[in-house]
Amino acid sequence: MDKNRHHDFSLNNDYGNVNFSVDNNIIVAEFSGSIDTDLLSSFGERLISTTTQFNGTSWGYISDSRNVLAATPEAELLLTKIGQKMQSANCIISAFVMTSAIAISQMSRVLQSVGRDSSKCIFSDITSAKQYVSEHLKNSQAD
Repeated sequence: MDKNRHHDFSLNNDYGNVNFSVDNNIIVAEFSGSIDTDLLSSFGERLISTTTQFNGTSWGYISDSRNVLAATPEAELLLTKIGQKMQSANCIISAFVMTSAIAISQMSRVLQSVGRDSSKCIFSDITSAKQYVSEHLKNSQAD
């Protein structure tokens, strides 16, 4: 999957950070620390603007959040809005790699609010998440 991978950007603040890259038609974001609205606002804007390179084709998203403690309540609401924008921008599959019980609970609520089943897309390791997203994208393109 690394054939067309490139680092797109990195954002940091006093609470957390995110590194963002594109791997073919999969956007991978690696978060750490505590996630607040400042970090997510910038991330959400860059994420959606990056999707224009897919020219309307379907794409996938992986959030590597193994090093995330939690999101603020306001950030959790913003995650829902970003999720809705992602779906509108033709994101057909996403996976979330998390180990924090608080972060898993928050993401489960976010996914439920955008109509996704969290039991299918939250993973404890990055390899399983990448396989899940890649297989789903491959199967969708075969249809």
